Amino acid sequence: MFPYLYLFLPAGAVFYFLLHLFPGIPAHPPAAQPSVPLPSGYALSWNDEFGGASLDMEKWFYRQTGPRHDAVNTPEAVSAGNGILSIRTYTENGKHHTGMIATKKKSLDRTYGFYEASIEFTGDRNASSGMWSAFWLQSDTISTVGNTGKYGTEIDIVEYRPNPANGYETNQAIHYHGYGEHHKSAAKQHKIGLLEGYHTYGVLRTAGGYTFYMDGKEVWKTQEALSCIPEYIILSSEIRDKNWAGDIPANGYGSRDKSPTAMNVDYVRVYSLPDSYRTAPDGKWSDRQWETVLPSGRKIARLAPPDGANVWFNRERTSSLLLDRDAVVDSLTVGKGKFFHLEGRDKTLVVRSGIAALERMDMVFDTKMALEGGDVAWTLFEPYSSLCANGPVHGKGSLILRCGSGTLVNSTFLFNAPVTLQGEMDVKGQVALGPSGSLSISGKTVFRWNSRLVVHLDGKNASPKIKAEGGLELEKNVSLYPEFFYVPEPGDRIILADGLKKTAGGTFFNLPEGRVFDAEIYRDSPLKTSLAGKASLRIHYTDTGILLTVLSVDKTAPSR
Repeated sequence: MFPYLYLFLPAGAVFYFLLHLFPGIPAHPPAAQPSVPLPSGYALSWNDEFGGASLDMEKWFYRQTGPRHDAVNTPEAVSAGNGILSIRTYTENGKHHTGMIATKKKSLDRTYGFYEASIEFTGDRNASSGMWSAFWLQSDTISTVGNTGKYGTEIDIVEYRPNPANGYETNQAIHYHGYGEHHKSAAKQHKIGLLEGYHTYGVLRTAGGYTFYMDGKEVWKTQEALSCIPEYIILSSEIRDKNWAGDIPANGYGSRDKSPTAMNVDYVRVYSLPDSYRTAPDGKWSDRQWETVLPSGRKIARLAPPDGANVWFNRERTSSLLLDRDAVVDSLTVGKGKFFHLEGRDKTLVVRSGIAALERMDMVFDTKMALEGGDVAWTLFEPYSSLCANGPVHGKGSLILRCGSGTLVNSTFLFNAPVTLQGEMDVKGQVALGPSGSLSISGKTVFRWNSRLVVHLDGKNASPKIKAEGGLELEKNVSLYPEFFYVPEPGDRIILADGLKKTAGGTFFNLPEGRVFDAEIYRDSPLKTSLAGKASLRIHYTDTGILLTVLSVDKTAPSR
């Protein structure tokens, strides 16, 4: 009589009641909820629960059939039905076989989002050696070396290899700049046994970076090689002897009917935010409702996306926009154009994930800016680009500044107003502080290798230009440029940085000729000088920060 119980139980309770009766059922609730809490606005936008009698060929295609590495990719290795997709690895007639499928562009054409699958890997350490299975993303243009924002990457959400030498190992990775001599990668490995039942694997892909999850727990976060283009999903198993997955078993993997080695997929799901295209891919205006007329009579486009959307611009000409209300965007990506200008001095643009410029361009924000996410990334992918923030910037999280391909210091982030962050600041590129610009960072402030910090000084600077309460770290080959827009006189005390708690290293440049400076540097700092023929710099070590005191004017003073 227990079937009548269904009438009185909620759907979730029925599901788990059946799960206990039939333990072979993969553990996922019928409501298709993600395994991790996502920011507000995310909704299921694509999925396959593999509920049909065969693989849905409207969504998938068999990828790279034929010989690959030390096996043959064949559709015969792929089966779907009863809610499970299976890719089996087997050996028949002296040949090893396995399979690979990928999503069709007409089915899935998405950039940012949360990609998740529930997967069971079967086999054992010895019988399954020499092969690996993966759930991953890839772009069509990954082989192009250079701008990953435009050309994409390989994003390995999970790779599993039962290597007998290393134990059961899972791996997340980013590969970019092709697979030849220019190939680069970053990876995180976990020696965890995952041959017992189903586990969830996911990546949250935003303009601020990649966050990887296993069984609902964050396992890796990186901003390496951000991709700002759609990528397709791949489910695969591959075989390669005496490689990173170990040696192929001497007797192979067993026949298709008897092989224990398989990748079983319960579901694949994608959750995403709404996209808002200010301009279509052909560069034409896509929404006339965004246009308004200023009191002067000049027509201008309005930035008016749905709150929390990913906003995209693809326009060859200048994009000048008006922010006439406070707006919240998850990301702002400008794919084309030489100049992007957002007006709205008294309005605030809230950014949750990131800002990206894919082409060489100048971006100017005449607005207030707020960072709402934990890690917000601003990325200039091409050299000789700039992003200028003329209004104040504040946020509870961290700001990550990245210049992409080319020489790092050829692109600049210019701040002409105070920046106040409760998190950290992480810089790979050039940062310039205008006369009214300053940094007040509660967390650690790091300038990565070969970066540059330019401080524009206009008049006597009585307050710190940089207040890094969590420490200021200047890595190898970092240059510190005090740019004087006035003639420093004896007695001037220029406080470049204060409140330091950790060592700072790097090189001073561009002190004006004929001045003698007393430089007070945080003790144990390896800060060096390169000032021959320009100025004399006497270094003292203190517990306060980086301060410059003009001692005298003496054009004959030797460099030290």
